[in-house]
Order: sequence, then C-alpha cells, then structure tokens
Amino acid sequence: MTRKTSTTIPRNSRPLRRALPAVREVMVTEVTEVGAVTETAGEAMETVGEATEATAMAGEVTALDTAATAGADTKVATRAVMAVVTEVVMAVVTVTPAILPLLARPDPATREEKKITNMAPSNSKKSETPTEDRDASSPTLASDSRINAGDSRHYWQGIDANDNGMLGGYGHVSRVDLRGSRSFLAKLGFGRNNGVKTIGRVLEGGAGIGRITCGLLLDLADTVDVVEPISKFTDALAKREGVGRILNMGLEEWRPDQADDINYDVIWNQWCLGHLTDAQLEEYLLCCKSVLSTGEDEKIKGVIIVKENITTGEDLFDETDSSVTRTEDTFKRIFEKAGLRIIKSELQHGLPSELYPVRMFALRPK
Repeated sequence: MTRKTSTTIPRNSRPLRRALPAVREVMVTEVTEVGAVTETAGEAMETVGEATEATAMAGEVTALDTAATAGADTKVATRAVMAVVTEVVMAVVTVTPAILPLLARPDPATREEKKITNMAPSNSKKSETPTEDRDASSPTLASDSRINAGDSRHYWQGIDANDNGMLGGYGHVSRVDLRGSRSFLAKLGFGRNNGVKTIGRVLEGGAGIGRITCGLLLDLADTVDVVEPISKFTDALAKREGVGRILNMGLEEWRPDQADDINYDVIWNQWCLGHLTDAQLEEYLLCCKSVLSTGEDEKIKGVIIVKENITTGEDLFDETDSSVTRTEDTFKRIFEKAGLRIIKSELQHGLPSELYPVRMFALRPK
C-alpha cells in the first residue's frame, strides 16, 4: 500500500495546551484578587512612610510626644501590612494546587508522538485507539480490523507528490533516513564493491514517488521494480533509467508472477505496512519470501527489509489515513507466522525526538 508517518502535536505539548485555558481562568481570578490585596498593602506601606517622615521632621521639644504618636501609627500600619501579607500568602496557597496538576508532566506512557509514514504523516493522534491482540478472545475490535484500503487511498490522493508531502512536512529528514538505510544494507553485505553495484534486482513495496528508489536503491542495484497504488506518485518513475516494472496496486493485491521467474536480492518496505491488516501483512511477507534470490549453493541470499514506526504498549489505529502503528512484539509475531527470522535489527538514529522510534528489520526464511 502506501506509507506511514504521523504528525501531531509534539510529545507532552498537547496535554499542556489542553490545560492552558483552565490555567488562564484560575490565574485571572486569583491574580485579580492578589492585585487588589497588593494595592491595599501598598496604601498601608505609604501610611508607614508618612508616619516615619513626620517623626523625622518633628522638633526636639515635641520629640518624645511625636515619637510616641508615630510609634503608635507604625504599629497600626504594621498590623495592616501583616494582615495584607497574610491574605497574599493565602491567595498563593489557594491558587498553587489548582495550577500544578494542570501543568504536571504527563506519564511517559501517555505522551503524544508523531509518526512518519513513507508519505505524509497523519495530522492528529486523537483518532488513534489501542487494540487487543488479534488472537485474544476479546470483543474489542483489533486496530488492524479497522483498516480500510479505500480510505487510505483517498487520503494519499490528496497528498503532494514531493518529499515534503510524502513525509508530512518532514522532508528534511529524508537525507538522514536514507543514510541510515544505506548503512544498514552495507552491514548486510549489500552495496557497491569498488564502485560496482552488487545487487541485481530490488523490489520496493509502497514506493510512493520513489524517494527511496531514486535516493538509494538505484545507486546500489541494476533494476528496481516498484509496487505503488497511487499512480500519480509513480508517473515520473517511468522515465528513470533502472526502474523496471511499475505495478499500480496495493501490497495486499500484489502476487509474484511465477511465470516470469523474477527473483529479488532485496525487497524494501518502508512506512507502508501500516496500511495492511495483520493477516494481509503475513500473506504479503509469504509472497515476498517466495521470490527471494538464491546463491550458487541454492541457499537463500535475498533479504526482506521492513523499516517502520514502532509504538509501545499496544498497536494504535489512526483513522486519518486508516493505518496502524504496531509494537515491536506485534511485528515479531507476524514475522514468526510468516516463517521468517530476523537476521539483523537496528533503530534509525538522527530523527527528530518528537517522532516515533523507527526500527529496521532484515528478514530471511527460517
């Protein structure tokens, strides 16, 4: 299908924004009262000052009487000031408990995070809902059961065909993303050897506009085939040297053409698998497994790459683009069902801190 990011308010920001109106209301009321009390305190202090000045200007003849009078005035004024200070302290004590809970840092388990999907990110996380495991005997709908391919495609039809559109305003992360992917492939033995390409044929699932195909895969492979349901995204790819087959269909619809006897050294899937249900993802991986290349010893040398956002706790459904962000455990369970083993796994580094963690998996048949 297509690709998956998510943009929402950065971590911890939305709870604070929700709190601000309440904070303002409390602050306006309490500050008004404090202001009135402070004004009274100021008047009282002026009285003390006037009394002190009168004492200083008095003559020696009436010094004792004046001092006594001023002392009396000072005591009265001081009592007034102390009463006002007491009111101020009580006002602060009253307003503090009301404000602090509203500004308290949310628990890490509930903080908001953004997701990058190979194309644009979702605009809101408020639509995301947790899911139960598909195998659990619970009446609660699993998040992946809410995925609707029609809704997903409708969403992506409205996205601009450029890096910024594909990455939801995060076009600047493309370079660090591609660098991390190149490094990951190199550790698997896929890259250039003395300037010579070492990969014969690659398939990119959910290729979008070909950001990864053009920015990485064509530099390492002789031919790159792409699967992408949104035809406006792939229009420009038809003119690129090295691009082979362009299949405008969803990943859930793709089936290898066994008659063509085409095998792949690398099958790359990034920010797109969230548009498949768990069952569809398992079936898709089985299809990928069936067309991996083999070496001269007939052993599988091809590899399936999965690079996706990872959430914690529970899988989350996002109704904005009808997709699911999965936990690492959910991915591992699906890999296991598809008969695949993880030969290498790494986190992508260098992405903005407000985004979901992005993990790369390299898979081969057991």
